[in-house]
Amino acid sequence: MAVVVAPITRVFRYNGIKLTDPSSGKTPEEVKALYAHQYPELLNAVVEGPETKAGVSTYTFTRAVGSKGVGHLAALQAIRKGQAPSKGSPVAGASLETIQENQKCSTTVLKVVNDRTLSTPVLPPATAFSRFG
Repeated sequence: MAVVVAPITRVFRYNGIKLTDPSSGKTPEEVKALYAHQYPELLNAVVEGPETKAGVSTYTFTRAVGSKGVGHLAALQAIRKGQAPSKGSPVAGASLETIQENQKCSTTVLKVVNDRTLSTPVLPPATAFSRFG
């Protein structure tokens, strides 16, 4: 039985948009940096994959969205143990109800930000990568 070499093409996806591979010699991180000029939020994105099916390797750029500072879970656990958040902490002086409300708000915002059905991606014109266009 002979070994057959099959070419694998790379495809990059971001927010429902299919991005072509600018150069097979570039790493996925370099491709992300190249597309970050067009999509600035890619600067903080994470590269996931590849998922290979039928000779196509798909890499996905996922936005890094999260809470700044102390996590809600850690703050809730500390308050329930009777410990006050340390000075300088983002939740210093906050009540249990305030932290729970912030947690609920963060969860809602995260769902809205990651829901692709709520926004339509803006695709660049075909001449965006042309030298002469």
